[in-house]
Amino acid sequence: MRALICHSAKDLRIETTQLPDMGPDQVRVNVAFGGICGSDLHYYQHGGFGTVRIKQPMALGHEISGVISALGANVKHLTVGQRIAISPSRPCGSCRFCQMGQQNHCLNMRFFGSAMPFPHIQGAFAEQLIIEAYQAHAIGKHLSLSEAALAEPLSVGLHAIQRAGGVLGKQVFVTGCGPIGSLLIGALRRAGAARIVAADIADLPLKCAKEMGADETINLKTQPELLDKYKADKGQFDAVFEASGSEPALRAGLDVIVPRGGKSLIERIMQEAKVPVIKHLDGICHVYIDNDACPEKAILIADNAKTHRYGTCNTMETLLLAHAIAPQVLPKLIEIYRTKGVELRVCPETRQLIERLPNHQSITLKDATEDDWHTEYLAPIISIRLVADIDTAMAHIATYGSKHTDAIVTEHHAKAMRFLREVDSASVMVNASTRFADGFEYGLGAEIGISNDKIHARGPVGLDGLTTYKWIVLGQGEIRE
Repeated sequence: MRALICHSAKDLRIETTQLPDMGPDQVRVNVAFGGICGSDLHYYQHGGFGTVRIKQPMALGHEISGVISALGANVKHLTVGQRIAISPSRPCGSCRFCQMGQQNHCLNMRFFGSAMPFPHIQGAFAEQLIIEAYQAHAIGKHLSLSEAALAEPLSVGLHAIQRAGGVLGKQVFVTGCGPIGSLLIGALRRAGAARIVAADIADLPLKCAKEMGADETINLKTQPELLDKYKADKGQFDAVFEASGSEPALRAGLDVIVPRGGKSLIERIMQEAKVPVIKHLDGICHVYIDNDACPEKAILIADNAKTHRYGTCNTMETLLLAHAIAPQVLPKLIEIYRTKGVELRVCPETRQLIERLPNHQSITLKDATEDDWHTEYLAPIISIRLVADIDTAMAHIATYGSKHTDAIVTEHHAKAMRFLREVDSASVMVNASTRFADGFEYGLGAEIGISNDKIHARGPVGLDGLTTYKWIVLGQGEIRE
């Protein structure tokens, strides 16, 4: 079997190597295509990167696809001849990070083509490989094996988008338009980014970025001034993705990003903080229209709670309606949302009701999934669910809500009081839009932030929520008896 072996900087050889024996949980693969990563280039050009150096001959490569040629005795979910993309990572499964489900931090990671441990982990630029069965990922018939070799660098971009907390409707800046940057741009476009600006120092990768979906490209070497307009008003981009590994590129990103922390920062603080933190992660706000609601009032509130502003944490994301009142309010609300361009994601009962309307063919509906009930859209999208009564509504809020703001629309006093008592959110409202959950509206002056917690500030946080107090006693010799 032949393999591409790097001995040192600029010393690359095609050599005959021995394929190891296949174990019962392993798979033998005929390698089809491989992508050349930046780390492969560093090994070839410099003999390593940072403090990592090649100390023994090592096969390069980790971005690969192939065809299964043999299966271990215990492998039942794969077949000979199956086309696969191959994950290059083999976590140990036993270190403390693996035991916590954080395999990406494995202390004993075996990654194809890595000189970090010694002996080195041999890479995948070879005619055949023995891999663990869990490294094999079947690909669809529509996907070529050359495209499948891009799965590993694409996954880097997908993970970055996930860490950013989603990009739907956001302005995004990407620095570095090599393979990972360009694949990231394609993923950002698919994920719903409203505008993507890409920057690099060479025209060829910028051309590729444009073809992958960038709305604008900037050559920072020849036209750096084109970035200046995005520095105005403390920055214009909601998210910056740095894919070049360049310190100047990172600094440029800091100049154009809006000043605030994102969801991923909050998640990290929640995971790592050793003291209680005043914070809120999501604003999954609900309006429940009870069967004792005033229809006119309900329509007004449900319209305002969703469409007054889409990108705020107190915007309603899920509308809950009691079955009995839905025929009176839903048709008018659907028309309002349709006119304003709000995408409707609905439960089966809501779909059935809407499809009985005379003009239902002009209404575009999407079926709500389990993920929709968990989602803060921050966009012109709403999920709608019909419920039996107030008990079902409160159960939904308890399951899917984020303890931010939830409202009931009802003329029934006892139900309203029960909703206020039992819904465990920072702001609970009766016959009012969730958009009122705001520090200024509550009379707190400037709003510093929002807290879904119960220590000590909750809901909109003003300046007093960031302070504590002390007791001062002035005496003239008094003692306690």
